[in-house]
Amino acid sequence: MKILFSTALFSMTIIGCATPTTRLNAQDLSALEAFEKICLEFAPSFEGSQQASRAAGINDFFEDSAVKKMGFNNGHSLGVQIELNKECVITTPESKNRTLTQRFIQTIARHATEKPALTMPTSAKLGGTTFIFLHDRSRGEAYVMLKAEKK
Repeated sequence: MKILFSTALFSMTIIGCATPTTRLNAQDLSALEAFEKICLEFAPSFEGSQQASRAAGINDFFEDSAVKKMGFNNGHSLGVQIELNKECVITTPESKNRTLTQRFIQTIARHATEKPALTMPTSAKLGGTTFIFLHDRSRGEAYVMLKAEKK
């Protein structure tokens, strides 16, 4: 019985070490806060998003045009892409947190006039404008907000 208990305890320890975390680390938390402060609070036009990016530590900006901007913080652990009146994207390195998509949807829901679906991609209305949201987890984390095309 003692051997069976020890084996079970060892197995649970190994499984516990391999299980992705559900607690937000500083990187995950700062990414969701940045998405909220840079993208959601300045939708639908994203005017002011570049200034909000600076407050989040993103000072290194490249301007593709008067409406397209991209920047990173000093360590490149937080990035932003803004296209006025069209899209806002926050990027970070890869995270093992399996709850990020759910938390991303919760962040969107706090600002939406219509609650988003619980799956990705999803859509929601902010300020009378419909946006499509996507959490892309390939080769890092990308929190994407794209204005839906009018039909």
